[in-house]
This record gives sequence, C-alpha cells and structure tokens, in this order.
Amino acid sequence: MGRFSFPYIPVSILLTYLSIDNIVLTHTL
Repeated sequence: MGRFSFPYIPVSILLTYLSIDNIVLTHTL
C-alpha cells in the first residue's frame, strides 16, 4: 500500500495546482 500511495500524493498536488492555476487564469481573463 505504501508504494502505491507514494506516486498518488504528488499527482494530487499537481492536479490541485493546475486547477488553481486555471481558476486564476479564468479570473484574470
């Protein structure tokens, strides 16, 4: 379980970062 949960954490952080970046882009436009 530990090995499978390792790549999941950075992916979730990257997805949240992209979603926040998209929100910022839509608000600036």
